[in-house]
Amino acid sequence: MLVIAGPGTGKTQLLTTRVAHILTVTDTLPQNILCLTFSDSAAHAMRQRLTNRIGSAAYDVNISTYHAFGSDLIRRYPEYFSDNMVSRPVDDLAIDVICRRIIRQLSYANPLKFAENYIGDIKNFISDAKQAYLTPNDIRIIIKSNQRFIDRSNTYTKPFLRD
Repeated sequence: MLVIAGPGTGKTQLLTTRVAHILTVTDTLPQNILCLTFSDSAAHAMRQRLTNRIGSAAYDVNISTYHAFGSDLIRRYPEYFSDNMVSRPVDDLAIDVICRRIIRQLSYANPLKFAENYIGDIKNFISDAKQAYLTPNDIRIIIKSNQRFIDRSNTYTKPFLRD
């Protein structure tokens, strides 16, 4: 079953109800069901709702994000993938290492040069931008708009703020 709908429309509720129904009225085993979603939070919500409905059998249902499922397939069956592909998917630790390496290479004039304490925020921003289908140019436009707003706001607020 494929459900395509916007946020807050009940996709998770629909899928968990359907899975619970299949497991209670058929002889289908939980490990023979695969549920894929786009975000970790949706996968977690799906697992929680399914656990509330059917108990511990929910942990035998394969619930994952598309990315994690694809990564797992590559890890389990590397012989089916091209030799030109990356030998292993990038995990959270590798993403941290990549972000820190990029930050270290920035010039000292770049405001992000000292953002190493905010790696989690940077990763969340990248994830949010990807989910919103923002291009680098979209982000540049948003940054310029935000900077114009800050500059205009500063002229009004500066007299009220202490140095």
